[in-house]
Amino acid sequence: MALPRTPANLTVGSINSTRAILNAEPSPDEAEFYQLIILRNTQPPTVVANETISNENISNPIHVVGLQPNSPYSAGISTVIKGVESPPLSTNFTTGWSQFQTEYQFKLIISYS
Repeated sequence: MALPRTPANLTVGSINSTRAILNAEPSPDEAEFYQLIILRNTQPPTVVANETISNENISNPIHVVGLQPNSPYSAGISTVIKGVESPPLSTNFTTGWSQFQTEYQFKLIISYS
């Protein structure tokens, strides 16, 4: 079986100090599901999310809440069909600065609208 094709597009919008909204378009292939990975670009990079997204939710905005302020991130999404995963489609973004930056641990929440 050939590798599935990646989703058609991945964009990040509405970024603030602790949240971002990701938008992805479905793969031209009939996916079983999509795999989303978000890395905080530290040394070494830290996986902050590794989520399965259903076909029903891939076209909805993906709300990522609980990110660290003023931090660089990478998001990658791949198509999965019969256990075979496409290469990820990736994008980078940086959260904004917050006057309330602290050492608190943020709880990452992913939801769809």
